[in-house]
Amino acid sequence: MGVIILGALAGFGAMQNAWTLLETCVFGRGARQGTKQASVDHASRSLARVRGDLEARRAQLVEGAVSSVSPVGREGGSWVSRVFSGADAHASLREEIAGLEALEREMSRDLEGMMARQVRAAYERTVRGRIWTGIGVGIGVYCVYRVFG
Repeated sequence: MGVIILGALAGFGAMQNAWTLLETCVFGRGARQGTKQASVDHASRSLARVRGDLEARRAQLVEGAVSSVSPVGREGGSWVSRVFSGADAHASLREEIAGLEALEREMSRDLEGMMARQVRAAYERTVRGRIWTGIGVGIGVYCVYRVFG
């Protein structure tokens, strides 16, 4: 069991280093520069907007649940049409909330990744970061040589 775990971890590390080498050497200077601050700002504003919409929809659902319990303010139509239209509205609102929650999770993950790339790019511009990047590229080239050589 230990050999399997160690093999899986080594394989994961090798794939991660291969991807880093690919980003650094093949995709060129644009990939090494990292994520621009304007992109991070735009993503954080978009995430804040989605979170605001999500809170508004949740408040709307709570408010709708309260108004559907009390008959005050309901006018026109039979009680059957009011009950079923309210149920459809609640189901639709719940589905919209579920979609917004999924969108918020994905956008949060994307924003965290952008910020991590920004920090990594800033580190790679330092002397220490350039040394570690050089060592990583050297090890990557050696591994490719060993695989094909």
